[in-house]
Amino acid sequence: MNPQLIASLILLLTATPQQFEVASVKVHPPPIHEQHVVKVSGSRLTLEAFMTPALVMYAYNLKPYQMVGPSLGPWEDAYFDVAAKAEGDTPLKEADFRPMLQALLAERFHLKVHHEQREIRVYGLVVGKSGAKLKPASDDAKWQSRLNVVGRNYEITMVAATLEDIVGQLLQAGFLDRPVVDQTGLTGTYDLKLTYTPRTRANDADPDPSDINILEAVQKQLGLKLEPQKAMVDVLVVDHIEKPGEN
Repeated sequence: MNPQLIASLILLLTATPQQFEVASVKVHPPPIHEQHVVKVSGSRLTLEAFMTPALVMYAYNLKPYQMVGPSLGPWEDAYFDVAAKAEGDTPLKEADFRPMLQALLAERFHLKVHHEQREIRVYGLVVGKSGAKLKPASDDAKWQSRLNVVGRNYEITMVAATLEDIVGQLLQAGFLDRPVVDQTGLTGTYDLKLTYTPRTRANDADPDPSDINILEAVQKQLGLKLEPQKAMVDVLVVDHIEKPGEN
């Protein structure tokens, strides 16, 4: 038999299924103690207290700025639980469940989407005039990331971090009001520490002269700069979605 045909058949037989074997979608009963709980056990996926936009973002692995819509109508405040099992007992990762969850949303929520390019506000991450203040990591260093609360400040320490790690783990983790596009051209791995004062009600109500916001901290401590810009970004547009029936 043709070796390429054999390889194709093996891939087909071992590929992750695109649909759940069984799945239920139910309204989460009040009260809501914790939102967006994800549990993965073997071939089972459980999602608890997910609002519909969060379900779509989880299924397509999106950040909020990457999705437009959905328009939900009077049930927009509903929370849902999803309990689903993939075929077989092979342990799966979260990423393996996403295509199956997309199919489930299309079936139960009648979800219809499309992709398009849209211009949105971003921060362009560039090297400052005085150069980057990033310490090159040692060759045997292993990636680490840690967040400590020191007084009224956050202290983020990263080891063997790429610029993708810095953008993804540090700058796009809810600390900024818009996404970040790496424009530094830096390709190495680096050790860094960033200390800044987060925006909280307590901090805003009682400001301190020593407070430093994240934009200033990135520039002074890392030698990088976050420049307000606009950029074309691929977004998922929700064309249609409905409230599912209990099942």
